[in-house]
Amino acid sequence: MALSDSPPSRSFQKGICLTEAWPRWMNSRLAPKSLVRTLGQKGYPMRVMSLVTLAAVAGFFGCTDAGTGPGESPLSYEYWFEDGLEDWVVRAMDTELGDGHIEWAIEPSIQLARRGQWSVKYFMDNLNDAGKIWIERPFQVEPQGRYSVRVEYEFATADFHDINLFRVITGVLPESPGDTDALVATYQDQTGNGYDTDVGFRWLNKDYTFTVTAGENGKLHVLIGVWGTWETARTYYVDDVRVTLTRIG
Repeated sequence: MALSDSPPSRSFQKGICLTEAWPRWMNSRLAPKSLVRTLGQKGYPMRVMSLVTLAAVAGFFGCTDAGTGPGESPLSYEYWFEDGLEDWVVRAMDTELGDGHIEWAIEPSIQLARRGQWSVKYFMDNLNDAGKIWIERPFQVEPQGRYSVRVEYEFATADFHDINLFRVITGVLPESPGDTDALVATYQDQTGNGYDTDVGFRWLNKDYTFTVTAGENGKLHVLIGVWGTWETARTYYVDDVRVTLTRIG
């Protein structure tokens, strides 16, 4: 597995909750210390400065209501990967081959993008006919809340015709999968681009909706990846990921 250094910071997210937005704000060029310093010079009390700073953070990152019950505003997130993997974690299962592992990698790439300049590149030389690789990210929601989760993204594939295709992995789980059985619910359609001949990479829009109940820790794990179902090497790209979580119960 190989991961490249993160590209220059240039990320966009909407609907991110304040607890996640705060450290990003602190590390941004618009860090609140400059705002606090300016307000302090103008004689504003600390309580006012804190409220103004929090409001600025919420506005800058487009914070929405976290939702305490059905009917609340959905949580919406977007990832263009212009700032690396943006808190998505790289994972894999069933990569063993003899005494070692098959070759695979998930990393930010500038080779092909749908939106902006960067995307996430997936590579797997599936010599064991079983590899599964994906990116995963937990989203904080209400504990034991029931959610409708829509996962959309752009998927670039050069796979053509309907023979020897891989399978798409996309799903939402209340816990991070610990074994292959837990992944079964995330297996989706095949990776073909719809052409009968080799026309190179084509971007496809992927759009899935899941109904899932969060556990006591209030987390939902979103997974996006591929399952190798043929002994060959394949490359794919993912970009412009959109996740929308709506409380329904």
